[in-house]
Amino acid sequence: MHDLILDSSILEAEARDFLPLQEKGRSALTPCFDFSFGDGHLKLTYATMPDWVLVTPERIRLAVPSIVNMERFRKAMAVGGALRNALVDLRCAAIIDRGILTACGQVNTELQGLDSGT
Repeated sequence: MHDLILDSSILEAEARDFLPLQEKGRSALTPCFDFSFGDGHLKLTYATMPDWVLVTPERIRLAVPSIVNMERFRKAMAVGGALRNALVDLRCAAIIDRGILTACGQVNTELQGLDSGT
């Protein structure tokens, strides 16, 4: 319950996987950790990120900076590693405060409704 399930995109990642993706005529896509609270599944994805974090009641997406030292990254993500422990703590906090996250989402929906004039 309190650990992580690392996707193959994390387990097999190389330094180049942590660089933004740029397609001609489009905004760069930022490498992100996509983290599902319920099952603890963590994967590497790419998305447009207006801020460094996106939180919903079901998941969190964190922008990941370029990682140059993959040995250090793998050590930090190993069982007992500092980054893995921080992600487990984040998951536990999110599960405990899921009601707050849901309420924030509802407020955001209402605010967006005001902006659209509907």
